[in-house]
This record gives sequence, structure tokens and C-alpha cells, in this order.
Amino acid sequence: MLVTDLNGRWETVFGRLSPLNLAFQSGDRFAIAAHPEAERLDAPFGIAPGDTIPTGSYTFLRYRIDYERASKRRVSWSFTYAGGNFYNGRIGQYIGTMLLKPSPRFIVELSGERDQGTIVPSTVPVPFVLERYSMKLRVNPSPDLEFNAFTQYDNSSRQLGTDIRLRWSFRPSGDFFLTYNHNIDVPIGARPWTFDSNRLSTKLQYTLQR
Repeated sequence: MLVTDLNGRWETVFGRLSPLNLAFQSGDRFAIAAHPEAERLDAPFGIAPGDTIPTGSYTFLRYRIDYERASKRRVSWSFTYAGGNFYNGRIGQYIGTMLLKPSPRFIVELSGERDQGTIVPSTVPVPFVLERYSMKLRVNPSPDLEFNAFTQYDNSSRQLGTDIRLRWSFRPSGDFFLTYNHNIDVPIGARPWTFDSNRLSTKLQYTLQR
């Protein structure tokens, strides 16, 4: 894959070499791959508060291992590890997802990602750790009523955000939506939990047929 800017200069080059890619009859998958990459940064790139990669051209090679358990099961999961060079440092990424389906009308998805590594903004390597955790809930009591909730936390913004959405199809040509979003700041040390923002909105959608 090659990405260029409006002047035709390259910005990103990405490749994938997969010597092992297995798909089992059960639907499970397992793969090992290498990813040669190149990036050109025209401006400093901040990956975490206080950690910035200087401008310049970078080439690096990362390796990736993926295992995915078939989603047709009531309990399925996937796991990915990607590690190797990262700009002028190194990185290790751990990504996991678990899907729980007690019934077709009730689904829970849990996911998390932890990125840890080092960059070299000057002469001394600087370690960084980025974490993100989320949960999705979907409940469909009937074909006309759908409830979705999504909650996520990341240690960069240190915010815990929740988004709730309700859709009710009161007629074949009409839908009512109710959405609520709530964000709070997670405490650091002795700092208490603090409110950040919330929002409640509704939408009515109706199609007129002639």
C-alpha cells in the first residue's frame, strides 16, 4: 500500500508478508506475518502526552501474530500481538477481544489494547504505555426495538465515556432514536472523579410514501 500527498510525494508505505495463514474447518484462524513500513513525518507526531516523534523519514519492520476463534460460537475471542521497530524506537502491542452471545438478542463484546514501547526524541529512550478498554452491549427484545450501549476508557485522556442508543421502529416507515452520552474524568492519585460532559438527543425519522 502506498499513500501520497497532493504533490505526489510518498507519506506512507505499508506491506504484509504472511508465510503462515491457517483457516480451520471450525472457522478458527491463525496467522503470522511481517509488516515492513515506512513513514515520512512533515510535522512532529505526538503518540502520548509528553512523547513526540520528530519530523523525518522512518523505515521499520514489525511482526504480528493473530488468533481468532470462530464467531459462530456463543463464546469467541481473538488475540493479536504486534511488535518490533517503531519509528526510532520499539513497540509491543497486545490486543484482545471477547464476544459473548447467550442468545441472538443479547450480545456482549469486551475488548482491550495495551501498547508499550520506547521512542528516542533526542538521545535518551522515553518509555510510553497506552491502554484502551471498552465494552459493547446490544439487546434486541424484538425486531422493532434495539438497545446499544458502549463504554470506553483510555489512559491518555483518562476519560470514561458511555454512549447509549435506543431505536424504536413504531411503524415500518417510522423510527424513533434516543441517544445519551456521558463522560467523566478518572481520578489520578487523590484527585476525585469529576464530571466532564453529557448530552441527550432525540431523532424522529418518518418516510412518506405516495
